[in-house]
Amino acid sequence: MRFYLLSTHYRSPLDFDDDKLTAAWRGLERIKTSISLLFEALAKPVNEKAEPLIADVVIKENETFEMRLENIKACFEAAMDDDFNTALAIGIIFDLVREVNTVVQRLGETVSAADRRVLQKAVELFRIFNEVMGIFKIDSSGMMLLDGSAIGGSDLAEGLIELIIEMRQEARKKKDWGTADRIRDGLKELGIILEDTPQGVRWKKQG
Repeated sequence: MRFYLLSTHYRSPLDFDDDKLTAAWRGLERIKTSISLLFEALAKPVNEKAEPLIADVVIKENETFEMRLENIKACFEAAMDDDFNTALAIGIIFDLVREVNTVVQRLGETVSAADRRVLQKAVELFRIFNEVMGIFKIDSSGMMLLDGSAIGGSDLAEGLIELIIEMRQEARKKKDWGTADRIRDGLKELGIILEDTPQGVRWKKQG
């Protein structure tokens, strides 16, 4: 709801509409997914043995990405200085989402130290934007709560979901497809959607 309200300038009329609220939820999920992809990329092992030519290309790509991050930050600040134009600021956040998704897609099974540095800068930029917009809750360590915050930010609830997902993964390893499907369908009935990706299982709350 907060994200939906911020999507319109505070001086403009706001008509409540279920379709618009759903669209806002989908937009918020895009941001969550992008941040999650950043965390997954940062968790990859570091490879410092890249070939010189490849290393040069990566350095140039990271320098370009870093410049784009600085530009996005400047545009966001300009939008907020423009009479708290949160609608424009959210559009700029989606610019960051697109940039991040493009960079993450080029990464392999490992990352370089330079990759990690710019990825951390992207996470920090999301964190700065969140401090201004107040979209996600923050835990005691300053970490943005994504899927966990969607069901109340409960560590217990999040832990239980992860445990159930592990049980489903064990069933799949044993080729017990019936049990795996029942777990997936049961979570869906509770409003939790599982997504099987090459990087593992991700979950989110159904809107």
